[in-house]
Amino acid sequence: MKGILALIGLVVVALLAYNVITTGELSLRPPGGGSTEEKLLRGLEQQLDAAKREFQQAGKAAGLTGADTSFSAEGLRHRVERVEEGLDRLQDKLSEKLKARAEKLRRAIAAFKRELE
Repeated sequence: MKGILALIGLVVVALLAYNVITTGELSLRPPGGGSTEEKLLRGLEQQLDAAKREFQQAGKAAGLTGADTSFSAEGLRHRVERVEEGLDRLQDKLSEKLKARAEKLRRAIAAFKRELE
């Protein structure tokens, strides 16, 4: 009986950890659920995260090789602008809960754009 309870507890903890990593929220509900607006917002967040990772990797590579990364930064700037445009189009359709996430994303976009300059 203790083994079964331990297994159930382990599954719940694993599900919570997976959801926190993928969505940033503590929830037993699997990611991918939610409204269309929530999915679109999550996609924009993921696009910004991908651009940040790419920028960090380019910076590391440039540090090792001494290569010029201005072309790479310009491409990333365009990608970030597309994310910002998508957020602008989505803004009016968001619920209050999602508007808070959208504002957080907007601040992250602004900070990353400053970093790219």
